[in-house]
Amino acid sequence: MSDFNFNYIIKTIPPQSDDWEDMLKSKKIKDNGLVKALDAYWKCREDEYDKAIGLLATIQKLVADFKKSKEFAAAGAEAAKVIDKLIAKMPELRKDWERRKQEFVRTAMLPMNVQIIVTDWSGKPVGSDFYGYAEFKSPGAKDVNTTEPFGNGILQIEKMHLRPSGSLYLWVRDAMANSYMEGDCDYDFRPGKDIIKFKAVQFSKNGKVRAKTIEEATEKMGIKATVGVEFKVLSISGEVSKESEYKKGFEQEVEWELEYGFKTLKDFKQL
Repeated sequence: MSDFNFNYIIKTIPPQSDDWEDMLKSKKIKDNGLVKALDAYWKCREDEYDKAIGLLATIQKLVADFKKSKEFAAAGAEAAKVIDKLIAKMPELRKDWERRKQEFVRTAMLPMNVQIIVTDWSGKPVGSDFYGYAEFKSPGAKDVNTTEPFGNGILQIEKMHLRPSGSLYLWVRDAMANSYMEGDCDYDFRPGKDIIKFKAVQFSKNGKVRAKTIEEATEKMGIKATVGVEFKVLSISGEVSKESEYKKGFEQEVEWELEYGFKTLKDFKQL
């Protein structure tokens, strides 16, 4: 790893935490906490200006400590160049976050805890292996968004700065960014409130098709047995059948009635 590409890491200042970690490993330099600080900084939402400003101060101190260290000095001129660029960029980054803070104050953005409850088409809570991308829009104000993991079907967002009215777009995805479901709704709250709650259910459809096997039936209906498009066999030729019965298929085509989840949200509303 001695041939680390320094030109790559300085394209993003501050660098991404994994890029910085790779650079330290390539030069066999022990981290002083900067990797964690960089990771936290890049996870800051648009409206987390105070948190970001505080992290910039931490990053600046840790970078200065690196510059003074003997092991970093021994890493050569390219490593020193990265440090100098980081230090030079700090005032500009802080000024930008302070500008954002003034903008949020000017447009009367208020800190609000958000809770979004989501269940799939069969009534099950969205699992903890899913993520929710929530984007709030309001006229005259900056869009605010974040991606957070679900916990027992609930997406929790702390102190998101919102205007008293606007709209919410929610996209539910898995860890690989495969779409599960999405939808939007309006919201409205009175100043002085500290939490706003939403609830949504995955939309489902019923359909009928003639086929010999469950695989053929789902293929004809365009249903894929993948995350977000689960299905249930309601009946076969008008009768309810067990999974063990229909999995082996039939010699002749029969009518399958299926219920399956769709990639949209229904009953998406503020509580």
